[in-house]
Amino acid sequence: PRLTVSAAQLDAALERELGASRYAWRLPRSPRPEAEAGIVTAFLRIVAETIRDGLKAAWQWIEKVLDWLRGDGHDSPSAPARKLSDIGTFLRGALYLVMGVLVSITAVLLWRACSERSALSKAASATVVRAAPDIEDEATGPEQLPENEWLSMAHDLGAKGEYRLALRALFLACLAHLSKRGLIQVARFKSNLEYRRELERHAHACPELLAPFSENVGIYEAVWYGAHEATHELLMRAAENQERLNVGEQHI
Repeated sequence: PRLTVSAAQLDAALERELGASRYAWRLPRSPRPEAEAGIVTAFLRIVAETIRDGLKAAWQWIEKVLDWLRGDGHDSPSAPARKLSDIGTFLRGALYLVMGVLVSITAVLLWRACSERSALSKAASATVVRAAPDIEDEATGPEQLPENEWLSMAHDLGAKGEYRLALRALFLACLAHLSKRGLIQVARFKSNLEYRRELERHAHACPELLAPFSENVGIYEAVWYGAHEATHELLMRAAENQERLNVGEQHI
């Protein structure tokens, strides 16, 4: 026989089954209101309640003062006791107000401090995280990264077997090094020949730099612009020339 089950009966059965303890771990946990509200929200709520209580106490005292000025119960034998009670209420209300003001000022200062810290943290993160330039783009220049970062890129690319790109990163490190020492002025429109001529003008102070730089220019142009195959041996030779450029740096 064919069983006929209504949609309502099916839903009820599913709800009972899913409500069993063995499925409880699969159900999403109910969010905790205090956790979602956050510490700052809870703190501000306490501040608001404190200020509200202070204002309420102050308003009650004002009402009592107005009643006293209107003469309500002025001739009553218990008037002195009422006056003392009114003074106590006033002092309590004033204390609440002062506490509310102090707590409000503290909350504002804490909020500003947290906001400034968050802004500084975001600025620091933006400074630290810098997108690596596209080494294959002809418009990429040595001024876009410091020498040590170009060398790190060359090392990583060489470890991956991408010797052609590693040689370009190493050559850009050479230019960044010479620019840092003030031996050349980096510009997008300049050719490697112009950089070599600039270095020649400093040959009297550092003659040992011209040969390794010239050799690296030849290696780079043969691989990057020519048909010469980039190999691990060429990369190691260019790296040796890069180290030779560090000789005599203290004299500049």
